[in-house]
Amino acid sequence: MANKSTFKLSLKCFLNSLFLIIVSISLFMPFSLIGGKTAELYHGGTMFIIYAVFYYQICWKMGWDDIGKVKRGAEKENIFRGFYSCFIGTLPGTLPLIIRIFNEDIPLVNFVNGIINFGFGGFAINDNDTYILLVHLALILISGAAYLLGYKEISLYRLIVYKKEK
Repeated sequence: MANKSTFKLSLKCFLNSLFLIIVSISLFMPFSLIGGKTAELYHGGTMFIIYAVFYYQICWKMGWDDIGKVKRGAEKENIFRGFYSCFIGTLPGTLPLIIRIFNEDIPLVNFVNGIINFGFGGFAINDNDTYILLVHLALILISGAAYLLGYKEISLYRLIVYKKEK
């Protein structure tokens, strides 16, 4: 049962990434009017925020659902499922980066990397993909933290909106 839940979350993260590639390409059009590295950084920053919000929402909901299953006894407790799932879900974006960092001479990997990581192109300083890899790692950490918050039944929205008055 735990593997099914992990696979389900990984698949959601992966499908989310594919959708966000399309969003990234469509968002690049207005930023391209600015031109230069500034436009790429704005585009990359905007896409990072969008990715983080989408991943946060998916992983928080899965953590919330999983704690309910644990309380009912339908699933074993595993607080690291969010990290595993997001890592697996982001592998299509991270794997070409890792291969490209060690060997830049593979045309197919360069093509796939260019499409999948298009939204984060502004973070590639001097064509160094290590920074884009750090963005992916940040997304994995955000997703894992969101899963843990959902698992602990902590809603940031409720904490921010419904502040207790003293």
